[in-house]
Amino acid sequence: MKTKAQLLLLTLALVSSPRLFGQIGNVGVTVNTIGTSEIHIQADLVFDSTYIINSPELALKRYSFKLRALNDDNEIGKDAQYETVRATSRSLVFVVKKLDKELIDLLVSGKIRYYISIAHPLLVTVYKPGSELADTLTITPEQLKASTSSRVEISEKQAQALIDAAGGEVYLYQNRIDLGKKASITDSTKNAYLVSFVLSQPFLVSGNVFFAKGTISTDKGEPLSNLLIYPITISKHFEMPALGYPSNIVGKIGVEGNQDFSTSIINFNLYSESIIPNIVDLAYGENRLRLKPILKIGAKGLFEVKRALPGAETNGCCFRK
Repeated sequence: MKTKAQLLLLTLALVSSPRLFGQIGNVGVTVNTIGTSEIHIQADLVFDSTYIINSPELALKRYSFKLRALNDDNEIGKDAQYETVRATSRSLVFVVKKLDKELIDLLVSGKIRYYISIAHPLLVTVYKPGSELADTLTITPEQLKASTSSRVEISEKQAQALIDAAGGEVYLYQNRIDLGKKASITDSTKNAYLVSFVLSQPFLVSGNVFFAKGTISTDKGEPLSNLLIYPITISKHFEMPALGYPSNIVGKIGVEGNQDFSTSIINFNLYSESIIPNIVDLAYGENRLRLKPILKIGAKGLFEVKRALPGAETNGCCFRK
């Protein structure tokens, strides 16, 4: 004869033991641009409508995920930040943060199919509010791959919203530095060492970005050496109701030249670009993919500066044209 304690343990085991394989229904992608720049991939689970997901418990399990290309299983967006799997009352939510331009372009192009990859099955506890009834749904890596393949895409409008929320495209370049060596141009018996870098970060005022990139060599005769420094890079996105398409106003001030700036160009650039409707419609009312023209209007000023080298004969320090 079972004691009361044994009966209670048996009841709890029956109520809470994992026995169901969850089913995945709709999968959708949204973007969060309120004070951040994030992609949210939401997978709706199919189970008893009187139950809901125990979201706090799932968060404590700290399940991780990645995005992989379907054709070769290679990871994409390695520099992005993947938060642990979240949940609403009936859905799993996969959040991708710290996006870069390359990842956004891949997800919007539709040229390659992607899926959500997990290393181990997700054990999702569901319970019936107001009662002690609970169960565990199991979502396998194979299920998630099959359900999210070809659905992990964003629209061009969503992509632009993510870029704008980040402050413009220059914000999305990943800061990096690379080192290398090659045979010297001036003396082939020696090696020359090169440093290639990209630096992008907010500067001075909100909405402005300091952007610099270049290649510097220990060999002064290296033809690949160059520097590009833009202390002012401002991009503003807006909608033009008359056109019905997004537009951008971009302003840039910077200097480009070789690594010692003996020759350089000061660049002032201000322009507006907008997508405009097709003037001639050759689709005859059919819903076909058509490239739309881009109208770009602006002004650009280039001023070349050459610095006199030590020992060179010159009447001044520099000349401009």
